Amino acid sequence: MVKISVFEENGQQHTNTPYPESYSSASSSTDSLLSIDTLEFDGNQSIFSRLAALIDIIPPTTRHLISSKISGAASIIMRTGNRLGSALWIISTSTLLVGLPFAFVLEKEANSKETAIERDMMERHEGAQASNLAKSLSIYI
Repeated sequence: MVKISVFEENGQQHTNTPYPESYSSASSSTDSLLSIDTLEFDGNQSIFSRLAALIDIIPPTTRHLISSKISGAASIIMRTGNRLGSALWIISTSTLLVGLPFAFVLEKEANSKETAIERDMMERHEGAQASNLAKSLSIYI
């Protein structure tokens, strides 16, 4: 814990406190510590360096516990991702090796049925024309 002291030199207050000048003592308000205006920010510091400086606040046992929980969760996620990836690979290759030739066979059968139906229609149409021609010739004979 840090103790903040205010020193008076020649009737003036020392200005190295995090409190604004309007407060007479450090114990008068804790709200000013949260104010952005009172915090000194060095432009050379990054967010990472400021967060890294907070490591000393968390006890080592708590840091180890948090680290082990995060690494355990990360390993579970990685194993699950690897297994899902393997399953997706097996399903997609099986579909390509089995399903694609099967789809081609079904399409070929459908085309052959359509061709047979068209050929049957043509034969019926030609047979009907031949019978009409025979009828028309029999009328003339």
